[in-house]
Amino acid sequence: MLEPLRGPLSPFVSLLGPVFSTQIIIPVLLVLLIQSWFFGPIRGGRNVGYRTNGSDRMAGYEAMWRAEENDLWDWLEDRIGLEQGMGGPLGQSDVRRDSRQKILRSRQMGKRLETEKMGEREVDDAIKITEDRLEALKEAVHKRKEKRQVKN
Repeated sequence: MLEPLRGPLSPFVSLLGPVFSTQIIIPVLLVLLIQSWFFGPIRGGRNVGYRTNGSDRMAGYEAMWRAEENDLWDWLEDRIGLEQGMGGPLGQSDVRRDSRQKILRSRQMGKRLETEKMGEREVDDAIKITEDRLEALKEAVHKRKEKRQVKN
């Protein structure tokens, strides 16, 4: 199957043949094996295949979840124009200001959730803020739909 390559590659193989002899390959492999025993895995590499502590894994999952959730909220805000603050679909400036305040409060609560252990009352407050934020998003989408219907 590789016979067509034999002609063009034969000069290179004849030059490298003595370098890749058994007497050279075995010591190189032994040196690499001993190095891996004494010095462990290469630093800075990914720990693929190594076990981690269960709590470390859970903390990592929670951090990924928070990052994904924040990305989702940012995407939703960008889609409805809350972040721009310039003639967004909300219409009235005081409604927009209230929405921004709700968003800022919810972001602050999210940071507190990350850094502190919160009591049940505080978690209920965080849930309430998140519900308010979602309600503001729903209102904005509803108003945008109404504006589109009036234009059509």
